[in-house]
Amino acid sequence: MILQALVELAENEKLIADPDFEFKPVAWIVRLKSNGTVIAIEENRLNLNEGKKDKKDKPLKAKWVGRDVLIPLFPTGRSGTKPKAAFLVDMAKFVFGREPLEETHDDSLMPYVERFRKSVIDCESATGDASVRAVRLMLDRVLKGEPVATLPAEAGPSDLFMFRIADDAEPVHARPSVKAYWKQVRAEPPTAPDGETLDQTTCLVTGVPILGKPVLFPLIKGVPGAGTMGSGLLPFNGPSSRTWSSFGLEGNENAPVSRLAAEAAATALNRLADPRPTDGKGDPLPVRRIRLSDDTIVVYWSPDDEPAVQGVLDAMPDLLDRRDAAEDVGNLIASYRSGVFQPLKAPAKFYAMTLTGTTGRIIVRDWFETTVAEIQSNVSAYFEDLRLVRSAGPGRVMELDDSSLPSLRDVKLAVYRELDDVPAPFGRDWLRIVWGGRGANVSTGVVAKVIARVHVALARGDEPARHAFSLLKLFTIRSGEADMKTFVNEDHPNVAYHCGRLLATLDFAQQRALGNTNTTNVRRMLGAIMTAPALYLGRLRRMMEVAYLPKMDGDWAKFIRDRMQSISARLGDEIPRLLQMRDQGTFFLGFDQERTFLQTHPPSQYKWQTSIGLWVMSRGERHVVEALVKLGRSFLYEPGLRTHGDRSRLPDFLVDGVSAADHVFIEYLGMLDKPDYVQRWNEKLQEYRRIGLLPIEEGGGKAGKLIVIDHQRHPDFTSIFTELKKHLGQPLADDDASDNSTDSEGAQS
Repeated sequence: MILQALVELAENEKLIADPDFEFKPVAWIVRLKSNGTVIAIEENRLNLNEGKKDKKDKPLKAKWVGRDVLIPLFPTGRSGTKPKAAFLVDMAKFVFGREPLEETHDDSLMPYVERFRKSVIDCESATGDASVRAVRLMLDRVLKGEPVATLPAEAGPSDLFMFRIADDAEPVHARPSVKAYWKQVRAEPPTAPDGETLDQTTCLVTGVPILGKPVLFPLIKGVPGAGTMGSGLLPFNGPSSRTWSSFGLEGNENAPVSRLAAEAAATALNRLADPRPTDGKGDPLPVRRIRLSDDTIVVYWSPDDEPAVQGVLDAMPDLLDRRDAAEDVGNLIASYRSGVFQPLKAPAKFYAMTLTGTTGRIIVRDWFETTVAEIQSNVSAYFEDLRLVRSAGPGRVMELDDSSLPSLRDVKLAVYRELDDVPAPFGRDWLRIVWGGRGANVSTGVVAKVIARVHVALARGDEPARHAFSLLKLFTIRSGEADMKTFVNEDHPNVAYHCGRLLATLDFAQQRALGNTNTTNVRRMLGAIMTAPALYLGRLRRMMEVAYLPKMDGDWAKFIRDRMQSISARLGDEIPRLLQMRDQGTFFLGFDQERTFLQTHPPSQYKWQTSIGLWVMSRGERHVVEALVKLGRSFLYEPGLRTHGDRSRLPDFLVDGVSAADHVFIEYLGMLDKPDYVQRWNEKLQEYRRIGLLPIEEGGGKAGKLIVIDHQRHPDFTSIFTELKKHLGQPLADDDASDNSTDSEGAQS
């Protein structure tokens, strides 16, 4: 099935425009005279990092590779002590009898040159082509030990060299007579020794008969850990394998595949493993691989060429293995929610294969088969299960945007401290979680590692790994809890969740009472709380009531007490004595989501809560809010106002107008009995005047009208309401001026 799917891919993507030729990166052109003298060795490379910059906006180090050229198909059997030579295009040791860094030829490499020269002589004899003769003359000089050329200092040991004659634009291997000869050689059937007959087998892929021993499976490149020249694919790794020798089978006799089928399957697999693949004409193709570890990749494809189907596959590398800068990825990460992920017309097949390179061979670790529609649905479910709302700072809420969803690397670092600690099978197993849907369970070992890392980080006062809580949400959903939301869920049925919420509220209360500390008593007791939550949560709450809540100013003590009572009502008498591992994950999720909710509240200097939920800095400002609400006027609290250059001020309130001149700014002055406060206010007022923001009694200015509420003249809600009503008009319901609050103090905090 695997080989058939690969052959189908090769046909669909037209990877084999000519079965006797293939595209390979050729870095250098050897320009010859007709007598075999080397004129020059010309560069045929490109820099993959041309124009690219790193995160510090510095140019990336050059990465040179040969340009793709259509050349005669490379032979199998290129490994070992006697590797086969290619036809008219090969590495320096075959062409020049030395490695690029060596100044003279190496006698031990002369057999390489002889094998390369043998195919050139055969071609010259069959075609009489003068260009082939020129190549042979150069090789004759190499075998005599004559220095024929100085190799480029930049040439590498695996760089390929091809030939051109004089001013010809056409390489020698591309001349019509040479191409015809090569096709004839490739088409010749095998011959049996005298008196013997050839065995016949059947190709597993096509069903056609195979005369003689099955061909060696071509080498596969692009798999990390398998070597730059490529490696054999088990069980197709040539006669050196003894895997099936006890069954009387050698080489590829255990799984016979015809030459054309083997080359098609290998071409498709090389295309999938290639980080910059091309088709049979050299045109670029979309990437279909994800690197899982230092020695493992997963390749995937679908035989359906419908754009909607291929669009799903196009999004996969950036969704799971984002390596490009955010601006390069663009909106692709959001595509699983809109854009690329569209309803599919047909159940297109989806194939994926995990490959590991090791000690000169490639092993198939996993085979995954489903439909693209299932993949689309499962990937969407995976990212939905990870989504959480995170706090963007006091007074603000930010939903986790799609570009911040964890990549495979992020997941690894949430489970393990270092990437070097990640076991090899982890990436493969995690992809089954991504692609397998909510029926794919997460191993308890992975869950335990994440919980342990969260526990240790919180106890030390550190922030857990960035995506740890997202993974905990995924774990709880995959283990059967369907009540997890992106934000705090006050109706969650699991008491462990509300135990975590209560702990977060207690932690928040201690921080508000004592200020930011490295860690709190609440966090230090995490281990004990996890062991016996029923015992320790009650103790901590009593400690909050006695030691911390009385130290809080304004409405914070009431807010926290109300929050704890609301959570306690959900708990009732059901606080568990011990939390099992699954409940520990739910506990930490409750802690994190309640903590996120509390972090969206303003800093501690905003002590007073209004009837609309807005926190302000003083009782007087609270009276202003209640008066504006009663007058039915919408407003902004502490809007930024640029006064000079980059300098900005924060007026207390802004009642928006139709134009700038109609804006009404309100300043509440609560400490005019203090000289330094008066000085700061006068400086602020002068800046307002410079930009055209003038007192409303003066008719205002081009930047708006300013209402100043002085605590000494307007000490309570009634007087503040009356003053604002005079300038802003009648309330929507003109009833008695009264505030929900009974205090009349208005001093600025």
